[in-house]
Amino acid sequence: MKNLVYGLLKVIRVFGFFILLGCPFYVFSQDNEDNNIKWVRKGEVLIRAYQNVKEDTADEANQTFYGRVRVDNEIELVKWNMFLNVNAEGRFKSLVNGNTDNEGDLLIKDAYLDVRRPLYSLRIGRQTVTWGKLDDIAILDKITPQDYEWFVLFDKQDRKDPAFMVKFDLVLDESQLETVFIPFLKPSDVKYFGSDWSVFGHTKKVIAEGAYSQTSKDNIFLVNVRDRDEVTDRTFENGQAAMRFRSKINEIDYALYYMFIYDNIPTLRENSAKGNTLKRFLYIPTLANLNALNSQNPNFLDLTLEKEYARMHVVGLDFETVLGAYGVRGELGFFTDRAYLRTDFSYVEKDTLSLGIGIDHTTEQDYYFNLQFIEDVIFSYEDLFAQEEFTHQIAFSLSKNFLRGNLICDFDSNYNFSRGDWMLNPKVGYKFINGVETYLGAFVFGGDMTTLFGRYKDNDLVYLETIWRF
Repeated sequence: MKNLVYGLLKVIRVFGFFILLGCPFYVFSQDNEDNNIKWVRKGEVLIRAYQNVKEDTADEANQTFYGRVRVDNEIELVKWNMFLNVNAEGRFKSLVNGNTDNEGDLLIKDAYLDVRRPLYSLRIGRQTVTWGKLDDIAILDKITPQDYEWFVLFDKQDRKDPAFMVKFDLVLDESQLETVFIPFLKPSDVKYFGSDWSVFGHTKKVIAEGAYSQTSKDNIFLVNVRDRDEVTDRTFENGQAAMRFRSKINEIDYALYYMFIYDNIPTLRENSAKGNTLKRFLYIPTLANLNALNSQNPNFLDLTLEKEYARMHVVGLDFETVLGAYGVRGELGFFTDRAYLRTDFSYVEKDTLSLGIGIDHTTEQDYYFNLQFIEDVIFSYEDLFAQEEFTHQIAFSLSKNFLRGNLICDFDSNYNFSRGDWMLNPKVGYKFINGVETYLGAFVFGGDMTTLFGRYKDNDLVYLETIWRF
């Protein structure tokens, strides 16, 4: 309890910082209202307290406290029809297990200049781009990287991490052509070690502090995951470009896509065949796999894995329409050279086709449901680790509001038919006055340890969340 109170005080201090930060903007806007300068601001305070359902290891955080303060500022220069957006965010987290770990951070999120004209618009700076029609599992929404520090405990839009880019939109009668140029690669934030939600969890610490041989301790201590400098360096050679053409046929909205981009979620590439043995142990951390690694006497290069960001051409389309009382939407994308791992854990790239269909409906009793079906097809298939030639997956959401919309009941789920892993996220909330909402929810994961959700099946938790929007 003491740590949660301490965390709350930290959030209040961060919020106070943003109030002080906003005061000069407020004075500026008041003094310049007659000079065609307008300032629109809004913000959000989010506080979450997590409680693990069970304690599996001493390294897991039994309780976690997370706080976030966000202030969005849009300054309109009316005379020039230009907009300056600057969005600041403060974060704090406190992890409580045997030892308490507190961290805080202040950062700028979106920061861009937006020039708007009747026939075009130009936006330059750190920004977020959302493409595609599907909600939970977007196939074509590949422009903006995401922050996976908390895996999927936050929804897709909250996970997005703005990147510097230039976006130019051209209006063509009833159509629109959007183009994006990203001069440098900004990868998604994927942690590999050291937290409950990192890909390999606390593996290095478990080996270092456990009853393992000195050889095991020495080898795992040297394990290193690094970026490839030639890909992550800020050079125009790593530039990315994309375009989307949007239009309408009768009652069907549609869009055509082309992207020449990096996959901003990395796949680990080995430097030697022994690196494949290392990956086998990391993904399947059994004593047998650890002994197999030790028997090969790996050196530092063998124990170094590189984050590979596959360079892809993407061609796609999406659509959205209404059929009676049902909304129907879909996405189709063809990806060249998407990265996978073979069953021996060596790196390989394969062309992939992804298809998604979604349907949503509100019943007469005001129950809202959203069902999405995703199909992935891998071409030139060979045996791959944790990937089938044909993958079938669904995402299902159901919600119902009571008491004039103030009491919210919501249920989200995801199930992969091909791999058998799944995720459940039920929650109930209430909207109070003055923009305050409180939710009680849970995340439950299941499946084999080699699957996306199954890897976190020991991290089931309940959480209490309070949001204040102002």
